[in-house]
Amino acid sequence: MAYLTFKIILSVVMQSSDPLGFQNLTQTLEFSYQALANGVAQHAELRRGETEKEKLEKSSATIDS
Repeated sequence: MAYLTFKIILSVVMQSSDPLGFQNLTQTLEFSYQALANGVAQHAELRRGETEKEKLEKSSATIDS
């Protein structure tokens, strides 16, 4: 059951860049899993921003060298 839950949450996170898809998927989850999926999606969005910033900094450092 835990593996299946993980797979569902993972698919929710993968859909988090599509707000309507994310909403549709989270509505099918139990409330506790909805909260978990929302937290994971928020973290994923934060990491996307951090990763993009790191890429820009890395490319800037390469250009400056």
